[in-house]
Amino acid sequence: MSPARGLALLAACSILAAACSPGDSASPGPPPIEVLAAFNLTGGMDWVDGPARNGFLLAAEEVNAAGGVGGRPIEVIVVDGGTNEHILARRVAEVLEDHDIVAIGGLTDGIYALAPRRGAVHPAAGGLVSFGPSSIALAVGPVGTDAGVPVVAIGSSLPDLPARIGDGFFGLAAGSHHKVTAIAGYAMSDLDARRAVVLAQEDHDFTAELASLFGEEWRRRGGDLLLEARYSPGLVDLAAAIEAVLALDPRPDVVFVAGLPNDAGIILDEVRRAGLDQPLLAADWYASPFIAPYAGERGDDLYFAVDLALDQPGDELARFSGAYEATYGEPPPYVFAALGYDAMRLIASALADATEPEPDAVAAALVAQGSFPSLRGTISLDQRGRPTGPLAILRTIDGHARFVTTVAAAGG
Repeated sequence: MSPARGLALLAACSILAAACSPGDSASPGPPPIEVLAAFNLTGGMDWVDGPARNGFLLAAEEVNAAGGVGGRPIEVIVVDGGTNEHILARRVAEVLEDHDIVAIGGLTDGIYALAPRRGAVHPAAGGLVSFGPSSIALAVGPVGTDAGVPVVAIGSSLPDLPARIGDGFFGLAAGSHHKVTAIAGYAMSDLDARRAVVLAQEDHDFTAELASLFGEEWRRRGGDLLLEARYSPGLVDLAAAIEAVLALDPRPDVVFVAGLPNDAGIILDEVRRAGLDQPLLAADWYASPFIAPYAGERGDDLYFAVDLALDQPGDELARFSGAYEATYGEPPPYVFAALGYDAMRLIASALADATEPEPDAVAAALVAQGSFPSLRGTISLDQRGRPTGPLAILRTIDGHARFVTTVAAAGG
């Protein structure tokens, strides 16, 4: 497909089924299965959600090119929340009222999913809900679970998210606790680290959870946690925290950073400028594009665990990358492009296995999936809504993340 065709898909997603279904589009055919794709395509999340949306649409087109689901094409209707939970909730509600939606896919951050419980969205229509990290899932997810509709999240890696949203929530991404476990294990086995410190952003549930998880895991493995230093959010000023680390004797072998992707480059730059040359560890930074512009040549030796790396070996991942570039005119820029692709494929797999395209049947099919051939390898979903599958370790060189290795399957 040409880049122009890819842009047309983005501009007119509601005609995806007609454009992609087999046969003569002028001839009457079976009605499409309508899927609502809820993303933040403008505002602060656009750099993540744009590629995720592209991957989601690409998977839907491939499903349709192969005959659809049960002979019915999938039609994707894209909603832009503008990185605003109230706008997102309102637009999702409007589409649910006007269309026979059986699935909602998208989103890569988890504040937007509790909005329905606050009355911003009412469960007027059933459907399979797919979202993506955790604050967004908390803002919008209950529109599905409160109505007895299963939720499939692209990101949303807080460990307790399935319990907070309720039965029927399924996450495509591994929980943060398993990514922390993976990076701690790698640091000890491959970097020969035993002493660690933690730099944690204040006043954020996600970063507090990461710091706590790493401290517990490091001690469980017999490591020494020398210090947990905190810094303020926003414009990052690590001077006091770095000074405390520099005063330690002995110095740490590694520094675990519990921060947010937008600050990744600033943190790495400040740490290196101050003379801390130890490897930095992180989880869930998803090869942040904010590293190279700030850290540049100082952007070396940040190690982190993610669901997959776009440059890791694998025939299916290479095929996806080629198809993405052929469609959109550039290679997939971030890992969320692959996660969006897998989310749509998982929805299609559940729909194919379901006795009918209805929420209860699809939820049962998700529970019974057993194994799913994702781009990162074979994964399965447990009863708590978390996948089991391999993780990738990445390392930054000049601010650019590079694949290092895969680690043993983790989930739950």
